[in-house]
Amino acid sequence: MDWNKQIEKLEDELKKLIEKENRLAERKKEVEEKLRKAKEQKENEENKQLAEIVTEYLGSMDAKKIEDLKTVLDMYMSEFTEEKESEEESIEEKEQEGEDK
Repeated sequence: MDWNKQIEKLEDELKKLIEKENRLAERKKEVEEKLRKAKEQKENEENKQLAEIVTEYLGSMDAKKIEDLKTVLDMYMSEFTEEKESEEESIEEKEQEGEDK
């Protein structure tokens, strides 16, 4: 095989690979967008269900009830966040101890 044919063949192969890579990157973006939208829809549906449950148990929400609920949720979330941070710190400390040994 002469050099020109070999170079041409490799250039063609490279071109095809680049085109395939571009199609994959485009498809990846499409799938990531669909995934983001699906997660957003799931979260919206869960929020809607939660709102229905809250309304069912608390009745229609006036401004005071909404503020009270926000306060309770904020307290719960701050406790949850503190617990999670504490767990993460504990894990990091154990990992650090393992690395030091």
